[in-house]
Amino acid sequence: MITYGVVCNTLGNVVELRLESNNLTGTPPLSVFRLQSLRVLSLSSNQISFSFAGIEQAQNLTTLDLSSTGLNSVAGIERATGLVELHLTDNDLQGDFPRELLLLHNLRYLYCNSNAISGRLP
Repeated sequence: MITYGVVCNTLGNVVELRLESNNLTGTPPLSVFRLQSLRVLSLSSNQISFSFAGIEQAQNLTTLDLSSTGLNSVAGIERATGLVELHLTDNDLQGDFPRELLLLHNLRYLYCNSNAISGRLP
């Protein structure tokens, strides 16, 4: 079943939330991480304040897209242990390469261009 931005499996469980460019603001509710079947969360191109608190509850989350959201920290992202694909393009990340990303052992695809990350990759 597909409703605009929401994809459900045959059991009616939400497996994808694709809410790109929806003029969303504020902080997404932590309850989004309690969607047990959620595999894809895309909030790109929304000016939101994103917190990784509770992300460990999203045990099936494999793809996270936070491109163009104004994100300035990835503190806590290391608890998203199932992430395979992470989009952080065009944000406000600055300084050295975030060490938290090195703790994502299943991560295969990382997109983080158009940030102010500097220095050498560890």
